[in-house]
Amino acid sequence: MSFITATYTSKLENKTFQHTISNEKDGITHIHGLTESIKNIQNDINEYLTSLMIANNENMDTSKEEAEAEGDEEEEEEEDDGKDKTSTNNNNKKQKVSK
Repeated sequence: MSFITATYTSKLENKTFQHTISNEKDGITHIHGLTESIKNIQNDINEYLTSLMIANNENMDTSKEEAEAEGDEEEEEEEDDGKDKTSTNNNNKKQKVSK
């Protein structure tokens, strides 16, 4: 029995894909089996890479949402600080006027 093997390697992981090639004695049938095995392994690799891309995009969306939420919180704090300074300035003006 023969196999066709492909290996995906990245910084984070290695993944091996393997399919059996039919061992027919007829050359044409063997080539057909090899072709089918290559197509099958290609489909497996494509499905795997697609799932990685989807997971990566979901992580990026989550990170983006978290960053936006942090940015909104910082803007609110800056607005609050601005209001506090304005209130203090107004109070000081009132005090000066009343003297």
